[in-house]
Amino acid sequence: MECVRPERPDDGADRRAPRLPASVRFFTDREGAMKLLDREAGRKADGCPRVALVYGDDAMGTSALAVHWS
Repeated sequence: MECVRPERPDDGADRRAPRLPASVRFFTDREGAMKLLDREAGRKADGCPRVALVYGDDAMGTSALAVHWS
């Protein structure tokens, strides 16, 4: 087995990984969503990876929820 690494252009561009936003100062009314994420994280995986998709309209706080929960 070998590790394959894609070629990257050496054009001097800044290619840092995207970062999550900082946690918000006031985080309210998300107890239900937090409980769902807690329950999913605590569920037995049975050898299979799990993914929790947090979705919603723009500016609904989906990133804030993910950052706060993490």
